Amino acid sequence: MKTTGRLPAGALLVGALALFWLGAIIPGMLASQRLPGELALVRKKLDDKRAERTQRVAAGKTADKLTEVLGDLINAKGEADHLGHLVREAHRVTMAAGVKVISIQPLAPTVRGDFKKHPVQLNVEGNLKSVKELLLLLRDARPLLDPERVTMRTASDSKKITAQLTIASYAWAPKEKAKRRAT
Repeated sequence: MKTTGRLPAGALLVGALALFWLGAIIPGMLASQRLPGELALVRKKLDDKRAERTQRVAAGKTADKLTEVLGDLINAKGEADHLGHLVREAHRVTMAAGVKVISIQPLAPTVRGDFKKHPVQLNVEGNLKSVKELLLLLRDARPLLDPERVTMRTASDSKKITAQLTIASYAWAPKEKAKRRAT
């Protein structure tokens, strides 16, 4: 038998199938073995994104609640505006408690860290029930109004109580801190 240097057709077919197996099937099998690991990684990333989104939504709701509660004080355009909102809020609380406002006097503000504290001295008169209600309302108004000191007196012949309260509100004031450092 003479050899012509040509491979038989069957050998070419087997060779072609072997090349196909090496070139297409084996890489596909290797890729399918990596797929579960890659899928787990994609699922973890998706879970992380969902958790991040949930946190953003929760933070947005918290910010909305804070803005609702602190609205005017957060959005104050300056010290006078902030103080005006503080005095109005203090007056609203006293009216809700049923006490008579004798005086509301702003005191000198102070800087604590990045916040400016705006205290107000509040003098009121009422019966024991209304003064107690005022104290409860002030407690519930925190952090909008922060009661710092309370002094109460009664007249010996009267059921009326006079109370002197120092309440404060805080405003974000990082520029004030920087000014103090510069001087």
